[in-house]
Amino acid sequence: MEPGTDIDKKDINTNATYIAATALSQDAAADPSKYDADDITALNAKLDELNAALAIEDNEAAVTALLDALTALVGSISELEYFTVTFQVDGETVKEETVLSGGSASAPTVDALVNNGENHKVFSGWTGDYTNVTADVTVTARYTTEAHSWIDGDVTKTPTCTEAGTQAQSCVCGATNVKTLPVDPNNHVNTQEIAETASTCQANGYTAGVYCNDCEQYVSGHVQKPLAAHSFTTYTYNNNATCTADGTETATCDYGCGTTDTRTKADSKLGHDWGEWVITKNATCTEAGSKTRTCKNDSTHVETQAIAKLAHTDANSDTLCDVCGQPMANHQHTDVNGDGKCDTCGRDTDAHRHTDANGDNVCDNCGKTINTSFRCSMCDYNDQHRNTPVFGWFVIIIHFFVHLFAQMKAWV
Repeated sequence: MEPGTDIDKKDINTNATYIAATALSQDAAADPSKYDADDITALNAKLDELNAALAIEDNEAAVTALLDALTALVGSISELEYFTVTFQVDGETVKEETVLSGGSASAPTVDALVNNGENHKVFSGWTGDYTNVTADVTVTARYTTEAHSWIDGDVTKTPTCTEAGTQAQSCVCGATNVKTLPVDPNNHVNTQEIAETASTCQANGYTAGVYCNDCEQYVSGHVQKPLAAHSFTTYTYNNNATCTADGTETATCDYGCGTTDTRTKADSKLGHDWGEWVITKNATCTEAGSKTRTCKNDSTHVETQAIAKLAHTDANSDTLCDVCGQPMANHQHTDVNGDGKCDTCGRDTDAHRHTDANGDNVCDNCGKTINTSFRCSMCDYNDQHRNTPVFGWFVIIIHFFVHLFAQMKAWV
């Protein structure tokens, strides 16, 4: 059926253009890489339009136009052209890539460093062009040679004070090496503890130390100590103490040099063995007495003690001692004549009754300032320093009870 000729649904399956377009679409679906994707997309779109137009009655003109367009599109589509790019390292293929004509291959990742025994190779690029490929091409890896760069690793044998050690080394290229470590004069592995020895007055001792059995020397400690002083530990008493002085004791040096040391034996004195007290003077209420005693161990040792004075007595309550006639220490002071002196003992006293006839707040007898607001009714005590009436009255009341307690003692 020629272009421009009317066609219906039952004739389409025999139409050469339709058959060719359908076959091309199916081939592209089976292997998308054979054709340009945009071309196949446009072809499938036209086939979809044609199928849609065939579903419409009396639509021959549109079907014919679409067949004409499809004929031109099928004629313009051709299979794509591909080429092979081969990548090789040291003659060995590491990658093959099929590339569309005019396209570029992607280089494979290869080792940047390759161990080459005594040295290593450093990858520096590819020899050959794998861009804008228009034919099959082979490119090869390019390397430069460099010395190993060793990195220290684990110590496989630790050096000691007498033997060298070893240490593993590696290079970034994967090469390995064993490095010799020099003898370490400070690493002593075969040691023993040597105990401290004491000095004597005749021979030096040493501090504790560590001795290396390999290099046969002390590696720490073992410091010589100075000679010791004489040692005296066992003393024998010389039986020479008295009642007032400690005796002595003597020891011979523990180190055997024959030197002796004599010292006082603490708390060895005998102490006094006193006889009975003998009164040498009797005590009175005006004079102290005395008594003595003599040590039985040494009669030249005499101890004297005072006997306290006897207390005054006042059986008739006249405020005078019945024995010596002196005023009693606790008698009530009186000052009848107002001279500020006790009529009995003559001591200074404020016991006289203050009077203030002219009202100038000064005692007519002794000249002291008085305050009649706070005056004791029994001894006329005047509190001159209280500014507050409440506290002043509190003092007066306490003063009153002091007098009352003294009077009660007198009654008893």
